[in-house]
Amino acid sequence: MEKWIKKHKSYVIAAAIIVIVGIAAVFYKSGRVEKRDEGAGQTKMTLTKRDITDSVSVTGVLESVSTKKISAKVSNVIVKKVNVKEGDKVKKGQKLMSFDETDLRMALFDRKENLAETEMHADMQLASANRKLEEAKENYAIKRKSYAVAERVAKADYLSAKEAFQSVGDSTERQRAGQTLNQAKRAYEQAQLERETGNRQNRSNLQSAKEQVIVTKNNNKSLMREAEQKVREARKALKNCSVTAPLSGTVVMVGVEEGDWYQGADLFEISDCENLQVYATVDEYAVSRIGKGQEVRVFINAAGQDEQEGEISYVAKTKGASRTGTSTANNGTAGSNGYSAAGAASGYVIRIQLKENNEKLRIGMTARCSIIIEEAADVFAVPYDAVYRNKNGNTVLYVEDENGTRREISVSKGMESDYYVEVMGEELKEGLQVLMPADTDEGEEQNVNS
Repeated sequence: MEKWIKKHKSYVIAAAIIVIVGIAAVFYKSGRVEKRDEGAGQTKMTLTKRDITDSVSVTGVLESVSTKKISAKVSNVIVKKVNVKEGDKVKKGQKLMSFDETDLRMALFDRKENLAETEMHADMQLASANRKLEEAKENYAIKRKSYAVAERVAKADYLSAKEAFQSVGDSTERQRAGQTLNQAKRAYEQAQLERETGNRQNRSNLQSAKEQVIVTKNNNKSLMREAEQKVREARKALKNCSVTAPLSGTVVMVGVEEGDWYQGADLFEISDCENLQVYATVDEYAVSRIGKGQEVRVFINAAGQDEQEGEISYVAKTKGASRTGTSTANNGTAGSNGYSAAGAASGYVIRIQLKENNEKLRIGMTARCSIIIEEAADVFAVPYDAVYRNKNGNTVLYVEDENGTRREISVSKGMESDYYVEVMGEELKEGLQVLMPADTDEGEEQNVNS
């Protein structure tokens, strides 16, 4: 064989060359076919007018617009009667239950008696203080007059002794007159001192008596206010023995039974099950696009495929906290709305008010919501991938005419949705076949979204 190859070497080389050329020709042909079929992956769409929507999608749960938890301000009383059960519909002001009033009525009676006793004791205390004041006034007047008379008498004696001393000439008589004068002078000075000291003391006694009257009046007012407050509290406790509904709705929780000893827990929970809203959260990128009053389309699979209309009723200002729809009512009086971070830690809480009631809806159902940011009706719109920028930087569509010719149409973009973009241009018309190439010739054009 080796000898044969050497003998026919030229033929072998020629054959090898023929084989190589043949293989090259096959690959060349294959390459031409692939190039020719490059556009086979393109799709076409018929240009038509449509409505497009820019929206934010969220998922939430149904809750009542208004829910009240009801408790009573009374405690340590026995539940006498419960008038409703879970699932009952009630109207605002309807009596839900009552407590045993026996102990409360006794408490009210005792406090009324205490008030009467306090009032009687206060009158006696004030009468005593006023009597002592009158005595102090009378004593002050009498003693003041007495001190003045004693001083005048002492003064007259002193002046008389002084005159007698000056008129006596005999030395022995003069000595006796001098002694008398000194005694009269001391008596006069003592009378002056007693008048000043006595009057000062009497004025002090009088002032103390006046102050005691004021103190007694203030003490009496304080005691009376305290006793009257206890009576008011007892009356209020008795009134609160009848618990009424603070709103119309459905009883969704009853936390008490007849005969229970009530210590202050929640008695009932009432929800307005006919007026529902969706509780949901959005992230920080979406919340800036959402505002109160925006239209929302709500889909609740558990209630069927019917679309529910709604609108944004609340958007939280802070992340992780929200105004809740639940508040507490004491004895039928609605409390203020509370705040809750439940379910809000991952975003900003929003609430969507449903515009119509649907009897199929239940609190807690899952709701898919589409918040409408912007809408455009009856416009030409194509998928994003169909819009390109040519080598001149112009925004264009590529269309195919009836004869299969591919051409370029200049357009401008309008509103954008998640998938479609509005396009405008003089050459656009219904029925145009718009191309969405998988690839384009290098350097010819590129997708405007790339």
